[in-house]
Amino acid sequence: MNPRRLLTSAIAGALGAAFASVPATADPLENTSPLRLAKVGDDSGRGIRETPLGNPGGEGSGTLEGNRGFGAGMWRGTSRRVIRNLLPHIPVAIYSQVRRDLARRLLLSHAAIPPARRGDGGSVGLNGLRLELLYAMGALPDAVALGKRTPLKDGLARRALLSARMLSKKARPGCQELEARLKAGAGAFTERALTVCYALSGDHFRALGAMRMLSERGVKLSRRFRMLVAAQDDPSGVKNLRLNRMDALEVALLASGKISLPKTVRRLRHPAYLRAIALSDAKPVQRRIAVAEKAYRMGALNAVEMARIYQLEEVPAARRAGALRASLSGYGPGTRAALYQAAASATDADKRLVVLAAWWRLSLAAGDWQATAALTVPLIEKFEASARHRRYAALIARVHLATGGYAAALPWFKLLRDAPFRDLRAYARLRVLMHLARGADVRLTRQDLAGWVRAQSRHNSGNPRQQVVRLHRLVLALGDAGKDQAVWQAVSGGNATPAPASDVWRGVRAIAKAKKVGETVMLTLVHLGERRLKHVPPAELHDAIRALQDVGLVREARRLAVEAALDAGL
Repeated sequence: MNPRRLLTSAIAGALGAAFASVPATADPLENTSPLRLAKVGDDSGRGIRETPLGNPGGEGSGTLEGNRGFGAGMWRGTSRRVIRNLLPHIPVAIYSQVRRDLARRLLLSHAAIPPARRGDGGSVGLNGLRLELLYAMGALPDAVALGKRTPLKDGLARRALLSARMLSKKARPGCQELEARLKAGAGAFTERALTVCYALSGDHFRALGAMRMLSERGVKLSRRFRMLVAAQDDPSGVKNLRLNRMDALEVALLASGKISLPKTVRRLRHPAYLRAIALSDAKPVQRRIAVAEKAYRMGALNAVEMARIYQLEEVPAARRAGALRASLSGYGPGTRAALYQAAASATDADKRLVVLAAWWRLSLAAGDWQATAALTVPLIEKFEASARHRRYAALIARVHLATGGYAAALPWFKLLRDAPFRDLRAYARLRVLMHLARGADVRLTRQDLAGWVRAQSRHNSGNPRQQVVRLHRLVLALGDAGKDQAVWQAVSGGNATPAPASDVWRGVRAIAKAKKVGETVMLTLVHLGERRLKHVPPAELHDAIRALQDVGLVREARRLAVEAALDAGL
């Protein structure tokens, strides 16, 4: 008999004791889509009820306390059923920094949870939904940190935490820990995780023995799973690898660095999977960069992590120089990596700004300004506004505004109106953004708006009159229009009256006026969805911003307004 087969059989026998207490049936959550467990619904159809709150802790434990989150009373007045019904519908791929921050704070806030009542239904606890959402969003460190502080009473919570840990190299469970879980009665997912653990740790014979034991016990293993496990010992056996409908364990094997990433890896849409591959040692690097950019735009990577990935492979000096002359058609991952390296390695401010200005102009044309601003703001944060760099003042101010640095943007904004380098067109375009950011500190006059309309026309940013209407609705949402309605009507040709709110948003506003912070944030995230802000109708944006203001999230409301304006090219 083949020696390897003999050893594999021996290991399978040794593993039998670990698996003996585990039922032969698969984990009931193995093929469950947790984000489809509940549907949006109201509480009972009998109006809004006040719900007594328990003590923070236990199920309501979180990693963000006080003002870092939304406060211990964020769920005051909201029923448990409403929370449970709405949480699964929060989008996991959010192309908006402000909304991602809101979602993260909502899920991590340390707050009292309303107690369960008869008729709430469902066996999945709120912790399971919170952990599953964090995991699905690619916020793996947050999911692991929350999992350490909250009781894991249901299968969804345990599965989500284990998935997050298996995709995180720093938090990945050891094989002994997984063996102990199996002895305590864990399900098929943990059994497969143990197999993966053996394979990743280099214990290939034990991994093969574990797979054989699973098959003998009736647990179905896909051809892809078997192939990926075997590839940790012999990568040459990987053929026709299909990536559709992968799970976290298969992605952990794919991201091990033992096999080459297939071209189809770019088609993955799960933020957690994209993050795991981006931060792995997998090759080729160019495909990892493309995956990382997708994860970054979905919020699964932060700007610091993305910057490190851009520097994984040194770009030759000739390619860096060529990136400065790149056209929009050639503006891809390789060009962005070259531009980042060229800017980061520049020896003085003048050289760095030449590179960044080229990148910023391409970014504006490509419509990925928010992502580029967050990446590049650390490279300019020590630069002081001076006449020497006045030609870049408008772009630098926009970068600071896009990342919430309104105080940092102000001196660059003022530089645009100073003689002898006055640029009134750029000043007019930025003035409306500063008004959204700072309110009454930067008032808008009819002359300001007329100059802005002319500047918008020069930049081909859509119909200027429609842009005025969009801007006016943002200003109205922030409560800054005051007595200036006649100014707006004159500039917009009488079309600056906001459309009436829909029934959905009227309901959100009513909840916001009742000071239900958690429910308001949750509803805002659900109804805005994954849409880019430029695709959200002005009436909806108006109501979303007003709702945030009504519950006291004024800073967040202003940031959302600025982000919406930048995304729409205002």
